Amino acid sequence: MYSSKHLSDKKKFCFQLKCYSINLIKKFNKTKENKMILPISVLEEVNKFNLKWPLIFKIKNNLYQKETHCGILEFTSDEGCAYIPHWILKNLFSTEGETLFFEHIELEKGNFVKIQ
Repeated sequence: MYSSKHLSDKKKFCFQLKCYSINLIKKFNKTKENKMILPISVLEEVNKFNLKWPLIFKIKNNLYQKETHCGILEFTSDEGCAYIPHWILKNLFSTEGETLFFEHIELEKGNFVKIQ
């Protein structure tokens, strides 16, 4: 389920999970949440790979070549499942229970902000 790829001397942490709307979880019903819930096994693998925090993942629907990025809310979902915001499911042209692909990414720190 979990794998690593070597790209330009850096390991990439990748996996796939069946994805459902976070709205299916009662305590998150109808929220405007922008983070996802992953299984505890992902946290265990994150610790093995010694990944930098905060954790940001690229989520990709290979069928439509759509992708977006999302952070982690908590590690409490069922094994093999991820709960992601409904708006992300829609933007990826995905349906409930569809398998999506995840890849850990590291964002560079910004060095300037332009406010208008």
